Amino acid sequence: MSESEVLHIIEENKRHFDALFSEYDPLTGIGSPIERVRLNLTSEGKYILIPKYISTASAIKEMLDYSCLEEYIEAKHLTHDEVYDVLFRLRVKYDFEYWAATCATIFDKTSGQEVKFKLRKAQRKLLKVLVEQAFSLRPIRVILVKARQWGGSTLIQLFCAWIQLFHRKNWNSVIATHIEEAARNIRSMYTLVAERHPKDILDIKFRAFEGSSKNKQIVDRGCVIYIGSMERPNSLHSGNYKLVHCSEVGYWKETTNRKPSDFVNAFEGSVPLEPFTLVALESTAKGTGNFFHTTWLSATKGENAYTPIFVAWWEIDMYTLPFESYEDMKMFVESMNDYELWAFSLGATLEGLHWYREKRKGFDNDWDMQEQFPTTADEAFVTSGRKAHHPLHIKQMEVFAKKPEFIGEMFADAPSGEEAINNSLQFKELIKGDFYVWKKPDTTRLYNDRYVVSLDIGGSAAKADWSVIRVLDRLPMMNGGVPEFVATYRFHMDQDLTAWRAVQVAKWYCNALLVVEANVLNTFQTEGNFTSTVLDIIAHVYPHLYYRDDPNKIKEGLPTKYGFWTSKNKSELVTTITAGLREMGFIERDQRMLDECGWYELKQDGSYGAIDGQHDDIYISSAINLWVSNKLPIPTPIPTLEEKAQGMRRQRVRTEADM
Repeated sequence: MSESEVLHIIEENKRHFDALFSEYDPLTGIGSPIERVRLNLTSEGKYILIPKYISTASAIKEMLDYSCLEEYIEAKHLTHDEVYDVLFRLRVKYDFEYWAATCATIFDKTSGQEVKFKLRKAQRKLLKVLVEQAFSLRPIRVILVKARQWGGSTLIQLFCAWIQLFHRKNWNSVIATHIEEAARNIRSMYTLVAERHPKDILDIKFRAFEGSSKNKQIVDRGCVIYIGSMERPNSLHSGNYKLVHCSEVGYWKETTNRKPSDFVNAFEGSVPLEPFTLVALESTAKGTGNFFHTTWLSATKGENAYTPIFVAWWEIDMYTLPFESYEDMKMFVESMNDYELWAFSLGATLEGLHWYREKRKGFDNDWDMQEQFPTTADEAFVTSGRKAHHPLHIKQMEVFAKKPEFIGEMFADAPSGEEAINNSLQFKELIKGDFYVWKKPDTTRLYNDRYVVSLDIGGSAAKADWSVIRVLDRLPMMNGGVPEFVATYRFHMDQDLTAWRAVQVAKWYCNALLVVEANVLNTFQTEGNFTSTVLDIIAHVYPHLYYRDDPNKIKEGLPTKYGFWTSKNKSELVTTITAGLREMGFIERDQRMLDECGWYELKQDGSYGAIDGQHDDIYISSAINLWVSNKLPIPTPIPTLEEKAQGMRRQRVRTEADM
């Protein structure tokens, strides 16, 4: 790393540090994630920032009509204490950060002392979502993937308490964990807040609910706080819940008689879709394919009601280790590995990475460290496998990813046979089409070996693997450039019709070479002892098919083996993508492909595949395409009729001259 690069990283680190750890004062509102408006207190410039959503309240709106609060007090002939008491109580009720910092006492694990609850940076990231949903009068639904020990559970529980204490009466809550003792520990936060809460603001008292020692009711508010666990799920099946806090859901084990999904649904179903209701699922991730992981994936795709929130280790202020000197910082930068550079590119500070490097020494391997202290959400759901591709190499390719220029479907007179690729074949734009096109076929000039079309065949059922067709444009290679993926077709369809659809795409892209994964193709008996697939039928209509035989054997009369055999070349496919990502050896437009690169891993049994719960169909189709492309000659122009005629004339002139 050059001296200038080192200095650039150190300079950039200042911006990272300011972004993560800028000034925060919940009493004035400075640094809050919530949109706020300025309320001047004095003519000398003293001010506070109050949440914008309460600026329309009559008392606050009237204060804001004056240049400062002093002028308001004088104009209304009020006393200083009267006005400030009203303002204090309004802020306690409507500004969670202010209430937390003035009224809510928590036990700080770091210092071992009781302190007022001043939110950390990571907690403020979560609070922003909770407050925005609450005061836009939407049901609060969040799923939180977190690193360890930054107070996510504390914030969710105290936010529930704040709703029960100031916004809703008879608003029952439940704390559900993997073991009941953990639920008691979370509720103990509530108990401490109640004991230390200013009595003149609200005197909080608990009593046993209906004789139960574990379920408590808030006196004068009517709110019951239930606790329960996956160990004893039946205790929570009946209850009029409005606030549901599920903690460490990643640790919830599925058994023959108990499923986490059933447990959550049992009490989540009672929560109405009303303002100030809440369902929060939070956990450190614990593997893939479980209830928490699949729910998270659905949330990221917008397929359920939860807003996904991830907090990385580097967003947590306690996970930093200062350098003893500027020279030590420079030496650290010079020694940074690819992983550390990648984390820095995401926003981590050098001080954070310094901590991470030292913390890593206490773990047996990278994967255990990443599970406890994830850099990204995908990394949080780490498995025992090893990622096939470096995240930094994937990230550098993302600069090319963008939305498709066209979305639609291919249409023809028939779905198969000659009529599927006759003159009626055309692409039509449809809003909900499956064919994503970044560049349509270029017919201004035809070339040999320009387009390569690949097909990875999936299933016809909705939950089966996808069938994916990819189109690669190799024309830039003529001028020393790299090939570019220009189209992706992803769908579910019967196997034979899937193959014919790939033929349609190849035909549309100027009679491109078509490479079909042959592993899963159904075979049928033909003459002699030979078997055939749908590709043998297609070959009679569309001859531009990839085959894996020695041409000499074909000349000897053996049947041509059309298609690509993935299982025999899996490691070579991975190597092809690895080199392509690392060296920017191709241009990828489809973000979904890059996502699948991040999910692809080497498993413990030595096989490759996507992490549990994810697909790798675009990945496989792309890898096949690139592997074949690397073995083809550079594209060459196909002479036009006029060029052929000119060539023949030149040949005739040369021949006559020789005579």
